[in-house]
This record gives sequence, C-alpha cells and structure tokens, in this order.
Amino acid sequence: MTCGTFFGVGARPRSIRCAPSSLQTRLSRLSGEIRRCQAHRGFAAAHHTRAAVSAYETTLRQSLRHVGADDAVHPAGDIISLELDLAARGWQW
Repeated sequence: MTCGTFFGVGARPRSIRCAPSSLQTRLSRLSGEIRRCQAHRGFAAAHHTRAAVSAYETTLRQSLRHVGADDAVHPAGDIISLELDLAARGWQW
C-alpha cells in the first residue's frame, strides 16, 4: 500500500503510517505545484489549483497527526496555522 490517506464516506481521514521524510517531500512537491498553478489563468487552472491546495492541506493535517498533534484545532482551510504548527515542531519542506 502506498503512503497516503483513505477517505471513507462521512468518516474522518484514516492515516496510513508514512516516514516524516516522505511527508515532507510530498509537502514540498505540492507547494511547488501550487506556485506553478498560480501563474496560469482559466477554468482548468483554477480547478487544478483548488485540487492542489486541498491535497496540500490534507498532507499538512496528516503530518500533524504523524507528530502526535491534534489537527482538529485548526479550522478547515486555515493552511497558514497548519504550516506554522508544523514549522514550530521543526518541520521543513
């Protein structure tokens, strides 16, 4: 099974164990993808950006759960506080 998250219908995401370096690599790739998407215009670019931001937030939450923090204290869509929480724990990506 690959490193990722399984989403059940109406259920909270269930984490699959990943190495911290794998999560940090994924965060780095997704943040790069978001930066590249912001340079483009149009419906497809907007859709792709929303998908990348959603995947980035999900990975941030998974990373917080990995270090033993409660990601539920951060409201949905509050990426800045998720990033700050992980950075405060010494994570870099």
